Amino acid sequence: MQDYSKAAKSEYGKLMLQLREGGAGLSEKEWALAKALEGMGLVEYFGPDPRPRISTPADAWRDVALAANAVFRLSPRGHDLVARYSAADLQAGRYLLPGEVPWYDRFPWKLVWPAIVSIVMAVLTVLLKERWLK
Repeated sequence: MQDYSKAAKSEYGKLMLQLREGGAGLSEKEWALAKALEGMGLVEYFGPDPRPRISTPADAWRDVALAANAVFRLSPRGHDLVARYSAADLQAGRYLLPGEVPWYDRFPWKLVWPAIVSIVMAVLTVLLKERWLK
């Protein structure tokens, strides 16, 4: 479970909105962000295999031509995420990426939350009993 900063999530959200619109011509920073989103399963890379290999000059020329047209596109999980949240939420970083959990489901709150609810319910029960028994 990794926590992402609001600024990083804002950058991811802006990139996903750009990719939803068919954004091409990504900058170097956007390319790195897209590779991170690819690791999360939110975008897919369409282009030549980026791993180094030995090839003939004809294959190398074909790979260069393919690399010029290489794009990232939203995966089905990415489309679901973009559809679930508004554009304003995505741009502001107010959404959950895969693997993130809401604040109340994290470690300290996960243990404290039931105790708080139990105390509040006990107090309410005592107050209601007092009022009805009078």
